[in-house]
Amino acid sequence: LKSASGNDLDRQYISIQTDAHKEAVALFTDYSQQGQDKALKDFATDTLPALKEHLADIKKLPLL
Repeated sequence: LKSASGNDLDRQYISIQTDAHKEAVALFTDYSQQGQDKALKDFATDTLPALKEHLADIKKLPLL
């Protein structure tokens, strides 16, 4: 991102955020279903809807 600017910076940032949110949703989904620690499993389950919403929001951003 350091060398990017303008629309290129926006495209790269949106791409990075989309990938990061997809990974977070996958990790939290997995742990909410198969986690061993009850407190962490509950946290993953409670946090998952917000992560999914953030992913949906980032996907709505136009790639300029």
